[in-house]
Amino acid sequence: CVCVPGPRKVVQLGDKLIDYNDNFQLFLTTRNSEPDIAPDAAATVTFVNFTTTLAGLTGQLLACAVCHERPELEKRRAELLRQEEELKLKVDQLQEVVLQELATAQGDILQNKELLSSLNEAKSSSAAIYSSLSESSRLQAELRQECDMYRPLAECSSQLFFAIRDLHKVNNMYQFSSSAFIRLFNKALSTEHKGGDASVAEHQKTLQQLVYQYVSRSLFKADRLSLALHLVHTMYSKHLLENEWQVLTGQAMADVKVDTSKISQSVPGWLSEERAFDVFVLKSALPELYSQLNLDDKSTWSNFSTAGDCEEHFPVQLSHKLTPFQRVLIVQALRPDRLHSSLLHFTAHILGLQDLSPPTLSLKQLMAETLSSEPVLLVISAGADPSEELRVLAHSIVGAQRYHENLNGSGSKDRQTDRQSMCWYCPQVAMGQSQAGAALELITSAAHSGEWVCLKNIHLMTAWLPSLEKELRALDLHDDFRLWLTTEAHPRFPGILAESCLKVTYEAPQGVKKNMLRTYTTWGPDLIPSATLHARALFALAWFHAVVQERRTFVPQGWAKFYEFSDADLRVSMDILAQLFRAGPARVPWEFVHGLYEGAIYGGHVDNLHDLHVIGSYLREFFNPAVLEQGSQPLGLSFHIPSSASYKDYISAIQQLSDTDKPEYFGLPANVERSLQRITSRQVISQLNALTRPVEGVAKFDREEWQLRLAPVLNLWKKLNQSSGLIQLKIPDLVESSGARGPLPVPAFVSEEFRGALQLVQHLHKCLAAISKVIRGSHLPSGDTLLAAERIMSQQVTLIYVVVTTIISKVTLIYVVVTTIISKVTLIYVVVTTIISKVTLIYVVVTTIISKVTLIYVVVTTIISKVTLIYVVVTTIISKVTLIYVVVTTIISKVTLIYVVVTTIISKVTLIYVVVTTIISKVTLIYVVVTTIISKVTLIYVVVTTIISKVTLIYVVVTTVISKTPEQWMRKWEGPTEPLPYLRSVVSRALAVQRWNTNVSQGVLLKLSLDLADLFHPDTFLCALKQQTASSSQFVPTYWSGSREYTVPLDELGLTSSWTKNGLPAARLPVTLAGLQLEGATFNGLRLTPNTADTPSVCAAPGCTVAWMPKGDFPVYHPEEIISLPVYFTAAREHVLVNLDVPCAGNQDKWVQTGTAFFLRT
Repeated sequence: CVCVPGPRKVVQLGDKLIDYNDNFQLFLTTRNSEPDIAPDAAATVTFVNFTTTLAGLTGQLLACAVCHERPELEKRRAELLRQEEELKLKVDQLQEVVLQELATAQGDILQNKELLSSLNEAKSSSAAIYSSLSESSRLQAELRQECDMYRPLAECSSQLFFAIRDLHKVNNMYQFSSSAFIRLFNKALSTEHKGGDASVAEHQKTLQQLVYQYVSRSLFKADRLSLALHLVHTMYSKHLLENEWQVLTGQAMADVKVDTSKISQSVPGWLSEERAFDVFVLKSALPELYSQLNLDDKSTWSNFSTAGDCEEHFPVQLSHKLTPFQRVLIVQALRPDRLHSSLLHFTAHILGLQDLSPPTLSLKQLMAETLSSEPVLLVISAGADPSEELRVLAHSIVGAQRYHENLNGSGSKDRQTDRQSMCWYCPQVAMGQSQAGAALELITSAAHSGEWVCLKNIHLMTAWLPSLEKELRALDLHDDFRLWLTTEAHPRFPGILAESCLKVTYEAPQGVKKNMLRTYTTWGPDLIPSATLHARALFALAWFHAVVQERRTFVPQGWAKFYEFSDADLRVSMDILAQLFRAGPARVPWEFVHGLYEGAIYGGHVDNLHDLHVIGSYLREFFNPAVLEQGSQPLGLSFHIPSSASYKDYISAIQQLSDTDKPEYFGLPANVERSLQRITSRQVISQLNALTRPVEGVAKFDREEWQLRLAPVLNLWKKLNQSSGLIQLKIPDLVESSGARGPLPVPAFVSEEFRGALQLVQHLHKCLAAISKVIRGSHLPSGDTLLAAERIMSQQVTLIYVVVTTIISKVTLIYVVVTTIISKVTLIYVVVTTIISKVTLIYVVVTTIISKVTLIYVVVTTIISKVTLIYVVVTTIISKVTLIYVVVTTIISKVTLIYVVVTTIISKVTLIYVVVTTIISKVTLIYVVVTTIISKVTLIYVVVTTIISKVTLIYVVVTTVISKTPEQWMRKWEGPTEPLPYLRSVVSRALAVQRWNTNVSQGVLLKLSLDLADLFHPDTFLCALKQQTASSSQFVPTYWSGSREYTVPLDELGLTSSWTKNGLPAARLPVTLAGLQLEGATFNGLRLTPNTADTPSVCAAPGCTVAWMPKGDFPVYHPEEIISLPVYFTAAREHVLVNLDVPCAGNQDKWVQTGTAFFLRT
């Protein structure tokens, strides 16, 4: 801020005032394309973007292509440019000569023959020069025409680079530089092809394969399919017809209506309810494709519906009519459990690849691509450690003494032993322990001497990494210098450093076999005990550890979430076994092992009760005498532990395992692969939506941009509410008591649910209508709206989301601080008020004492007057009675003493009174000050609250644009995380709750089959049903001839379920639940049956009758014949709604391991 305190201008810099000149300008440069600049500072900065553009990179690649393919053209172009510059220089020199001669000419210039001759010569020379320039321009035009042969290659390659540049939206580590891409481009041009000279198409194909291999090895395996699909969408859009990509990514939902009953009626009846919506989307978005499918003929599609590899079994009559991508869309609609395989096959076919995984690359092979100026970044996953392979490579190339690595935790002892045996010394730096300076010194020294340095786990020091990157750019590097970095993926890893590195992901091998081999390799032969039982127990532990870790592949069916089971758990479990066997008991207390492993070590990571039951079932199966001591029972279904203490025997047994995990290893159903494909394909589609999200924007209100970005959301909302009438409905009042006992809980819940649904719908309408009015032009955008548009249309929406979130966090921090101040001031106020009350109490007590003392004083004075009167009388009457006189005189002296004492007390009390009065005045002053502070803080609180409301509006618009449901919507109802599914779910549920409300008013609700997926809060409905059951319960057991009616406490009621036709005849309020989906098993209403490999991953469950009944009074099934299965809100298994008893046969632990569960229909 410029200040003008007098005749001069000054600006404050730090704590100093310095003179300011109006001509002062400040230029800042950064290599970070997304600098983090505070909003208040950004308002005063003019941004000029010099980053690589599509046209700029095209020009660079075109020059590279021409220089490589037609070097003579490049020579001619350079020669023509040189000649053109020389000719232009001659023109300038002639002009200078002419001007000089004219300036120095004397006399009549028209009579100056020498001047005229010189001018004529200049004219003729100029004409010749301009003729040469014209010829040069013509030749350059011809040259450009020849160079344009390679323009399609340059344009396509430039488009390819910007496609891979979007990958950072998936993972912050996926950053790639244009210099690395240009090297790949030159490498593609240098690649030899069969038949001599290569065409542009061949170069393009070669470059695409090189780029895919280069990029895919930098990606984790789970993200490679997303890369392949993104490249197909960017480079091969000709293979996609209109709306097809939108159907795959779920964006076509904006064109469908909401009435689920009409959806079911508009698709063939043989389709399951689960598939009806996806088929309807396909029908609405691609009517021509749908008309060719002939889905009404069930026999045509029967083989496709049941085949394990359905993507290879399309109806014969459609084989030649469908494009490869249309086949993918059909699989998505009819068989989503095979979508992942279909996408793999499609992308490999289009990109011309045998496999989406790049060829196996060793660090030795990678070494050939490294440069001294380009650090090698090894992005590792949990359990992966390339240290040993890198150490061996370094020793073979540069030698042990020229390789330096930082200390890395648990492996330090082993490395120390290695160093002692090799007799070499290596300086070490422990990253993360304030040793950044030592690391830079080591790098500087190695850079000058040409040595190798490895820094491990640099993700622990992300704040220091920008300094590392700057230091590397400033160093004079030796050609032999190499810097190796290892890190885990981290959202705060600097993009500039990631971009400037040669990246390779290093993932731990997956699978039970590789997990156990890794464990036994770490243990080594020396760790295997000589006692056979102990060795077998260690093998069971390694198996258990591998199973619980690799089961995470199948989240959420394997586990409800990804649990961090680590090697630390394995080490602690080993120590427990060692202590047990060291004690040498006659019988190993396996129950003790179960309790520690389940309750503390492994179970300590688990926060889902049903997942905890899975751990318990594994422990009971693996750690028991039949498996470990007797050997009569296999580990798993058919794997026996070797009866040996030999390390080689155990390695040999592990080698017999399948390289690919079988579901039986985990106790999961045979069709679990189908569920896994559903989940992975859903994740891939989510990543595709992030990759294809537009990122270009402007810094001002642009109606066209708003229309483009927000139109799908607004159009869907309009379609959803065309015939619903929810927006026009008046929100009903709260349910009031209709009697002494109030309204019944279930009707009260339905009424409140309907009221909340209308409030939510109308709140969403208000939010979206405000945006719609600005887009239509009926309202001018306010300052807040312009700010929101600036945030939405900035260069990267994700960055805007972060900025706005940061603003909200800062404002929230201010809010917290202000609230804290208010609480502190309130505390002071309370303390002061307490002091005032205490002082007032003292004042009252002192006043009481004064009044009492005054009363004593009056009494004593009265006594004195009476005694004096007596004295006069006695003296007059009995003048002779000296004795009486003496007595009376003594009394008077005593009374006088009392009088003196009382007077002293009065003076002291008066002093106290004065002091208390002073304290009261001071406290009153403090009270006034505190009241003033409270009023000021309250004003700040109001301002901050206003800021929060404004920022929340920005947040809503931004989150809508980036396809995330706004937080304020989620606070009202926690639904889908994307706006389009969220809006659809809200309206669908609101209409369903409206029907529930109608049925309640007609008194028929509990007589109908109810789908809990219709409700926003199904858990509250079950609670209301429980309350209504408890308040007026009447149970009529089938074995009673009479009945009884009584009130039951809530905690004595349990939810009882029955899958029989008779239901629960003894229940007072039975309810039939419909629409439940079952995953992990098949259920026909009688018993659970295991899934086969061809069984659908999800099937509809039959209707279930549930009721709240006294616990244990009315058992429907025998406890050993049932298993309690959870009912989750969604297929993601995040929250459990309730548990239902389901009849089953066989070992209950086996059913627990299958991960069988219900969830509400979506």
